[in-house]
Amino acid sequence: MITLAAGRDARDATRTQQSEAVATMSIGSRISEQRCEIGWSQVRLANEAGVAQSAIGNIESGLRQRPRELVSIARAPACLAGMAGDWQRAEDRASAAQARRS
Repeated sequence: MITLAAGRDARDATRTQQSEAVATMSIGSRISEQRCEIGWSQVRLANEAGVAQSAIGNIESGLRQRPRELVSIARAPACLAGMAGDWQRAEDRASAAQARRS
């Protein structure tokens, strides 16, 4: 009985650590991870988003914590699809709510 409880506690601790790691991942790290997943360079992402490559580098390295280019990056074709999709759905919901109020 004690062994089962200890194993369960260890699994719960591991899950908590994994959740905390994802929650504390910076936006720059998430952009870099997504960019690498689709095989794009910083230059390609910058070109697709219409921003400077240095902006991408600064965001990914953490030098820029609140990048004004974030929406442009998220809307870059085929890039950061999950993030862009989430933001687009949020914009769609906001637009629909505003239309209902009008």
